[in-house]
Amino acid sequence: MTLLIASCRFFENGEKPKRVIRVEKPPTRVDVTIDTSNAFNSMFIDSNLVNGFLAKENLGDTMTNRIKSFYNSRNYQFGWFSPEGLPEHTISFWNMLKNYLNYSKDSSVYDKKLAKVIDAMMQEDSVRVKNDSTYQNLELELTKYFYLYADHAYADDENFDMKALEWYIPKKKLTVEGMVDSVLDRKGQYADEFAPTNPQYTRLRDRLQKYKDIKAAGGWPVVHTKVEEMKKGYKADAVVELKKRLKAEGFMDGEDSSFTNEYDDVVSGAVNAMKRTYGYKEDGKAGKTWLKEVNIPVEERIQQILINMERMRWIPLQTKDTGRAIMVNIPEYKLHVYEGGKPAWDMDVVVGKEGNNTTVFTGRLNQIVFSPYWNVPPSIAREETVPRLRRDSAYFTQQGFEFVNSSGQAVTDLSQDHLNAVMQGTMRLRQRPGPRNALGDIKFVFPNHSNIYLHHTPSTQLFARERRDFSHGCIRVEDPVALAR
Repeated sequence: MTLLIASCRFFENGEKPKRVIRVEKPPTRVDVTIDTSNAFNSMFIDSNLVNGFLAKENLGDTMTNRIKSFYNSRNYQFGWFSPEGLPEHTISFWNMLKNYLNYSKDSSVYDKKLAKVIDAMMQEDSVRVKNDSTYQNLELELTKYFYLYADHAYADDENFDMKALEWYIPKKKLTVEGMVDSVLDRKGQYADEFAPTNPQYTRLRDRLQKYKDIKAAGGWPVVHTKVEEMKKGYKADAVVELKKRLKAEGFMDGEDSSFTNEYDDVVSGAVNAMKRTYGYKEDGKAGKTWLKEVNIPVEERIQQILINMERMRWIPLQTKDTGRAIMVNIPEYKLHVYEGGKPAWDMDVVVGKEGNNTTVFTGRLNQIVFSPYWNVPPSIAREETVPRLRRDSAYFTQQGFEFVNSSGQAVTDLSQDHLNAVMQGTMRLRQRPGPRNALGDIKFVFPNHSNIYLHHTPSTQLFARERRDFSHGCIRVEDPVALAR
């Protein structure tokens, strides 16, 4: 389960916030309990390299002590790179930093050279990381900007604890059971003093206790059915299994011995209650697609909760009392609008299909574009559009495509040379506004490194589907006019 949140604050008065004077806590001592057997990351950096970097940068006592404390707390493990590439928390932090830059224009937390390197890495399918001077320097630069960002972005937040940042990056390997116990006992990185005040984090922690209790009671049964769909009037042993499954998660009451094999109104109502929770259409029926979700073991649900709790550390804590926020819950295929921190309304969305998953990130919505052009992403142009145009030249005119050269001039004639230029990156494909435009009539822009945005779509029939993962990663909204208002 993944979440995407796009946040925006519309009603700020423009006044510069008053900086909070913080009382710095003593640097954390080196955690010698972390070693190669239990470290989250197998890459370590020499403490002398860290000290040399700090001496050269001349960052002042406060910043120097924060960075020293950061590496002491993790016994000098890398925080931002691993042998496998860029961890998810690195991508999340970079997105937060870019989002802050987009709306604050605070150049003191921006380094053009660093941004060029990290942005390029973000575009790669995989990154091979080596523990060499290049990555060691990148590691230390990211840590520096991590604390610079926090110092500026939370300058007016008296409740923000700089020390808590040490817990944002995993330090030790933990089993699922160990993580659950730490979360519920509120120990280590999950202690209240280090936990984010994001309300979603708190709700997930509450849910975790429920699923731990279910697991301790033996989990829930698997529902086996030979038919495509169970509904009212159907009788089979699978209905008894379904009743036990609904009871296990609190959607149905009764003793197991009292459950009959008939699918009646009570079962239909319990199924709807569960579908409401799981984000499915409430039709009172138990089809095979939905039962695949129902049969996911409780252990996997627990892991999903833990993963999303960690993601919540990188989501903005709260919107201001007068602010608005948009939250897109990807697996629910729903967009939720919050007014003054409270749910206001929601709508259906279409998200990225498997292989083009919608990325988890935050952004500040700052533009609404009517009758937009669609600049076809290079990867889609190379892998899909150009091959289609080579097979079917009429598709070019039908869809309203044009080429754009390096000078920004539109070229409206189709030729093999122009298609070759797109493949080589010297020209790009663009779709003109119109009834076939992939973005529909309206586009909502919030700058982010993944080039993802909200938009309308001419394929409105997709909103009638129960499962709505059809896009290339952007989010198609059912009612763009309501959102624009």
